[in-house]
Amino acid sequence: DHPEWTAVITGRVTPDNEAFAAALRKRIADAGLGERILLVGEVDAIAPWFRRFDLYVAPPRNEGFGLTPLEAMASGTPVVASDAGAFAELIVEGVTGRVVPVGNAGALSRAIATYLSDDALRREAGQAGLAHVRQNFPLQREADELRVVYEGLWSAAS
Repeated sequence: DHPEWTAVITGRVTPDNEAFAAALRKRIADAGLGERILLVGEVDAIAPWFRRFDLYVAPPRNEGFGLTPLEAMASGTPVVASDAGAFAELIVEGVTGRVVPVGNAGALSRAIATYLSDDALRREAGQAGLAHVRQNFPLQREADELRVVYEGLWSAAS
């Protein structure tokens, strides 16, 4: 539905998923989509990628916590994510992106399509995401909270 778009899929493929990844690459090639769906594997520094993406999609079924939506929003990129880990706590539904039920491919597809077809919505969500991260997840607060933890540990060890 959106031939002007390219999907870039990042992330490490574990040995137990090599066969799945190979089959996926073959399906992509057989469909003639090798120039539009790129599987780039694990990347050393994801932040530059986030700054180039127009939309970040994070659809895991399981996630321990997961900071990638927060990193994407900090780069001014709107996010569509599954309701896994803490994603729903990071994303402001309908403002900085969308959260869909885990495993619901239809809801994921509809949420993505909404952003692919609306440049203004993507820009607004990206700007809102950046403002949300700056207001609610400032680095100084994280540093201060880490300092408190370490000082507590040091005090207890004395």
